[in-house]
Amino acid sequence: MKLIHCVCVAFLLSPLSAVHAEGMRCGTKLVVAGDTKLEVLKKCGEPDFKETIKMLKTSKEVNLSSAGTSTNLTSRHSSLSSHKHSDQSGITLGTETIEAVEQWSYNRGPTQFIKLLTFRGGRLESVDEADRGFAEE
Repeated sequence: MKLIHCVCVAFLLSPLSAVHAEGMRCGTKLVVAGDTKLEVLKKCGEPDFKETIKMLKTSKEVNLSSAGTSTNLTSRHSSLSSHKHSDQSGITLGTETIEAVEQWSYNRGPTQFIKLLTFRGGRLESVDEADRGFAEE
């Protein structure tokens, strides 16, 4: 009977841990994927560290200009610049896009893990945990 009770309690608490993996609590407020940078700043304040990473994103694209049809396999992302490669027949072979990804770090002290927030296109994409935090001097 006690085993069934423990299993039921664990099952009921499992949705709570899923919310934690998708977001971060700042006092009484919660930030989740899809929030803007401004919303995160209002709820959590300035991060301890900000880093912008520029990533080269390559997509395959077929554009048959002679037939008047086109198939595009690119994904929609915020980009800084793009460059297309094409051959003489008008067929587009692919697109290279430089994309800015911003990562914010929140150090919550030595008793908690450092939270890493990743933004793409100005919106929160993910919240991850790094090593344990540290006491600031």
